[in-house]
Amino acid sequence: MLGPWQLEARASDQISTSDFLRQRTGGGYGEKQESRTADGTLTRPFGRKLVAKLNTNISLTQFRSHATSAGASPPTPRDSYRQSYRFETLYNQSDRLNSGVALDVALTRAINLPRSRPRTNPTRARIAQSGAGTTACCAGSPRPEQHGAGRLRVLPFAAERNDLSLDFNSVTTLTAVLTPRLTLDVTHNARQQPRGDWRVLTDGSGALLPSDESLNYTLHSRVTWAPRRRCRSASHRVPGQ
Repeated sequence: MLGPWQLEARASDQISTSDFLRQRTGGGYGEKQESRTADGTLTRPFGRKLVAKLNTNISLTQFRSHATSAGASPPTPRDSYRQSYRFETLYNQSDRLNSGVALDVALTRAINLPRSRPRTNPTRARIAQSGAGTTACCAGSPRPEQHGAGRLRVLPFAAERNDLSLDFNSVTTLTAVLTPRLTLDVTHNARQQPRGDWRVLTDGSGALLPSDESLNYTLHSRVTWAPRRRCRSASHRVPGQ
């Protein structure tokens, strides 16, 4: 039997002002910042063990500056826009066995308003996938985690400067209880980070031109030993005996 839907929504509008006094290297202007944010979470359980969640967030931040001293050069008026989505599935078999998979998608745009600087209006898209699980049904069970993310920066007026970076990370943790007082933890981390220029072909598809790649492998182990506690008995002697 399907469970009920649950919806949570929040919205905020924050305004702040800052004054920068005139100095030798700059200053002499005031800046107003207004941030509008709205987000919501939709949750639906499927039975007693499976839960699906969808979270969305959208925000717009505006920066407006004005000169307060003669000869001051206030920053360029600009807007920062961001929207993100996260879809997550959780599976709970018991307290000792659970797993989850999540997909994150985000879009960020930095917009400079004057037409004299159109080449500095980048658009950044981010897609991330992660999965994690915990298995404690027996001693020495590994717990694998996989994470993947991609970041694409697009300059609408300077396509030759578009770039793409990818990030793949895999973490495996092994916990073994050797004796009631001795525990062994081993963690292996493998990370691959390729990046390069992003080109849009004539047929509309995209291609990555690799420029560099980073590979990192780490192995961490920890041994924990808890000594046995001895109980001491206290004896009281009555004076005169």
